[in-house]
Amino acid sequence: MLEKIGFTISNIIQFDRPTELVGEDGMKNWIIQFAQAYFQNISTEKVGDIVDKAVFLLKETNYENGKWHADYIRLRVKAIKK
Repeated sequence: MLEKIGFTISNIIQFDRPTELVGEDGMKNWIIQFAQAYFQNISTEKVGDIVDKAVFLLKETNYENGKWHADYIRLRVKAIKK
């Protein structure tokens, strides 16, 4: 995408960046904060059900030693405009 608009890619680094979420409701709060666009036109009750199900499913992979972690991947790009 950058090359299509005139940039030359110097380097790209991809790395895992798991991020600890705050509190017992950390994942629930993260989903509510960052997924609002996906919940438009859905009733509050249904959103609650969806979030609860997501938290349940994510507990197996993203909850360890009493702490929630968001499973981020970071891209660091250096690009130069021609």
